[in-house]
Amino acid sequence: MLLRRAALACSLLLTPLVAAAQAFPERPVSISVGFAPGGSTDIASRLIQAGVAPWTGPNTPEVTRDFLQAELEKYRAVVAQTGIRLER
Repeated sequence: MLLRRAALACSLLLTPLVAAAQAFPERPVSISVGFAPGGSTDIASRLIQAGVAPWTGPNTPEVTRDFLQAELEKYRAVVAQTGIRLER
């Protein structure tokens, strides 16, 4: 019982810190897909982007050029694909 009260008291002490936190995200999130349109990675990324559309910027082509020329951003997600090799 004493442990429960101590945990409650500690959580109440930290409440003002949570209220003072910044809003996230403070600027748009970019999702970069470096593969051809219509591929499995592109389709999966578009499905994810549809769910997070309020926080991301517009869909633009030529992502590789944009990625290489972009300034260092705090919120950039790069979608990659790992290859699977099957042998018999």
